[in-house]
Amino acid sequence: MRVLAPYRRHGGAVKMAQAWQAALATHGVTLDLLDVSEWMPEETGRKVDKAVSKQLKERAKGYDLVHALSYRVAWACAEAFYIRSPWVYTAYDVPATLHSEFIDRLNAARAGICSSRVVRKSLDSADALNLTVLTPGLPTAPEDAPKDRALARARFGIPENAFVFSMVGRLARERGMARIIESWRGVRVGEPTSYLLICGEGPDARYLQRLAPDYGPQILIEEDFAARWAAYTASSVVLVASEIQGYSWPAAEAMMMSRPVAVPNESGLEDMVLVGVNGWRHDPISDWTDTMLTIASRPEQADVYGRAALREASHRYELNASAERLTRIYREALGE
Repeated sequence: MRVLAPYRRHGGAVKMAQAWQAALATHGVTLDLLDVSEWMPEETGRKVDKAVSKQLKERAKGYDLVHALSYRVAWACAEAFYIRSPWVYTAYDVPATLHSEFIDRLNAARAGICSSRVVRKSLDSADALNLTVLTPGLPTAPEDAPKDRALARARFGIPENAFVFSMVGRLARERGMARIIESWRGVRVGEPTSYLLICGEGPDARYLQRLAPDYGPQILIEEDFAARWAAYTASSVVLVASEIQGYSWPAAEAMMMSRPVAVPNESGLEDMVLVGVNGWRHDPISDWTDTMLTIASRPEQADVYGRAALREASHRYELNASAERLTRIYREALGE
């Protein structure tokens, strides 16, 4: 089986697909990723949709199935193929809109593959069809990932005995990094030896660099996503502040590195954390300052949660099991 996976932006959904590629091959599935950003703009409309459809149909020739890796690409698949040719989509985050025109297009797909129960619940509330939840699989950490916490902290200029909160991912407004920076002043007063390390790349990098100095010198920003493995090792806890994500690839990677995570409650990420086991859930009504102060005041608890996080991630994000289930979804979409 040959599957084409178009995407517009390199993010968590693409990393998820890349992780699946080798595992899917053992099940007889070839998954080819295609960057469509050059000819598929974010905006839609009759003229744009017609041009994009022509390109997409041409690229899909010779493939058995198309797997859209974002809602924008799913819209394009609906315009190009509707129900005439089989396609599926990944619902990685909670959608920004549930407009009927959007849902109508999603319903032309043979399957909507949701990254969490919360994402499925959101789409289901708008009468989206053919939904299923598939927990993404995660490869083990690379062999060359830093293991020594002191050395990793030295790389970023962080003292060995500090309590370190890390945020990893796309430096974009919807990821909530600015919100954490703005909450840091209170943390700096209550836990003066704590650090905030932000690691990633994205459109808000300059904005965050300008914002950080106003809240203290212990906020460090590393504009290099490849440095995330050192950031995980340097951290005591990894924070995810986004309230729209259905799954956080950095949070899962951090758990595989024995780091506990803190995520917003009542978000798509709450499935990733078992309270009192592998991390914390932040109450969105409260300020992140209180949550961070509570976490930093109990460093021994963070170490215990980190060990549990590794056990939980190794079981929940097992790559081959995820790929095997995805293969079944593909075969069902093709009527096999």
